[in-house]
Amino acid sequence: MQQRSMVESIFKKEHIDSMRPQIQETVNSLLDKMIAEGGSVSFDFVEKFALPVPSYVCNPPHDLNKHR
Repeated sequence: MQQRSMVESIFKKEHIDSMRPQIQETVNSLLDKMIAEGGSVSFDFVEKFALPVPSYVCNPPHDLNKHR
């Protein structure tokens, strides 16, 4: 239980709500990039979206568009 208390505050609703704008910006940026690519070529959704979202939310690059 001691380990849980170390990270418990990170998962409280208030903390998650405070991160909402950053999360939304990350998701929008990744989706915009996929849309701009046109969808004419298949892609790996996990590689392009599911893996980057938590990575960029936890450790955002300075310019999200620059790293795509």
